[in-house]
This record gives sequence, structure tokens and C-alpha cells, in this order.
Amino acid sequence: TIFVICQGCILTQFFSKGESGAEYIIVLGAQMRDRGPSVVYKARLDSAIEYLNNNPDTKVIVTGGQGANESISEGEGGQEYLLSQGINKDRILVEKDSVETDENISNALKLIDTDNDMKICIVTNNFHVFRGVMIAKRYTNAKISGIAAFTQYQYLPNNMVRETFGILKDIL
Repeated sequence: TIFVICQGCILTQFFSKGESGAEYIIVLGAQMRDRGPSVVYKARLDSAIEYLNNNPDTKVIVTGGQGANESISEGEGGQEYLLSQGINKDRILVEKDSVETDENISNALKLIDTDNDMKICIVTNNFHVFRGVMIAKRYTNAKISGIAAFTQYQYLPNNMVRETFGILKDIL
């Protein structure tokens, strides 16, 4: 029953497009490869680019530290990718110390002054939006919404199950 409830929660945010006109979007980090962002991270960054192109006053915070198997931090790698896709450097903030979702969000929010009227979107893969938004709402009273990046179907079963355990960990 708990598994089904968690899956239902995940699916409520599966196709979220975020509220337009956000002051900031926060892209949750994921694996960086030597050749650039992993498939999962690239999908998040591409969704961020689409949103930024449609919302020219929005700034982006790319997040994530450097793992032992990464040649660059996820935040720095995300910045490099966004710059290569034409996003102006003055629209990009980089958080490069976090190692997990909770830290991605809390560290990103420390880079900006938030208020209750501010709109912030969390950009992550569709299976991860529910939890990302839930965590962000713990750290700020700003208006939080999610932007769901596409996930290739072969990655969904494992990630949907894993995300259930992430939700339960965060609730407990």
C-alpha cells in the first residue's frame, strides 16, 4: 500500500512544466561524464534551457559536487553545458558542494534571498520532481513548482522504485 501511494505521489508531478515567470530555477545535479552530462543530467539541463528561453528574466542555479568518478563538479559541468547552448553567463549561478538532493536544494537556496512572493522551479527528471518539490518546500516559503525532464523508458523502473525509498527516507 505504501509503495502504491508513493508511486501515485510521483505520478502527480510526472508532467509538470513549472509556473512561468520564476525568478530562479534550480537544476538538480546528476552524473557528469568526461564527454559531458550523463543522459539523465542532459535531460534536466535541456528542460532548463527550454524554460530559460521562454522566460528571459529567469536565472538558473546548477547544482552538484564532484564525485570520485567525475572530472568536474556537476554544478560546473552544468554551467559549461548551458554556456555551450547559448545561455548567458550572468544568468547562471553554480553550487558545487552538494552530494545529494537535499543538499542540492538547501545549498542552492543559500545563494539567493528568497521571499514568500518569489517563484522558484525545481528542474529534475519526471520521477524525481515530487520529492524535489517536497524538499524545497521545507526550506522556503517561496512558491515552488516543478519542471519534469523526460526520462528514457529503460531508466524508469529502477528509478521509480528507488524514488519510493527516497520519499520514505525524507518523510521519516
